[in-house]
Amino acid sequence: MEKRVLGGYQRESTYFYSPLGLDAEIRVNDAWSWGVLAEYDLFWKGRQVSHMGDVFPGLNIVANTQSKGYGLRGSLRLSYQGGRFGVAAEPYIRFWRINDSAVSPLIYKGLYVGDLVEPKNKSKEIGLKLSVTF
Repeated sequence: MEKRVLGGYQRESTYFYSPLGLDAEIRVNDAWSWGVLAEYDLFWKGRQVSHMGDVFPGLNIVANTQSKGYGLRGSLRLSYQGGRFGVAAEPYIRFWRINDSAVSPLIYKGLYVGDLVEPKNKSKEIGLKLSVTF
């Protein structure tokens, strides 16, 4: 049996990029340290795949290519290194700004219906990374 969700469709988002940045650590003593990360993400290419047939059966899967944008990431890290293990807490923020995609055709059962574009967008992710090292 096929599961359908009303009002939505599957989307796949893929970004290819090179992170360029600085990751520095300052030791407070033998056990504790502070770290900072500042990163610029050089955007090479993006691809948005939209399964339009999930909304209206008969429509094609649309793949839009993105070529312009950038990302930023920053974090602060507090680390403790004990004898046998270490722990760290790292609040972070990640930001993306991506321009309009190239135009892709929308097809219904083999017939051209129109063109679709992935509009320019911004996204922000805020979180807390917790880690244990052995």
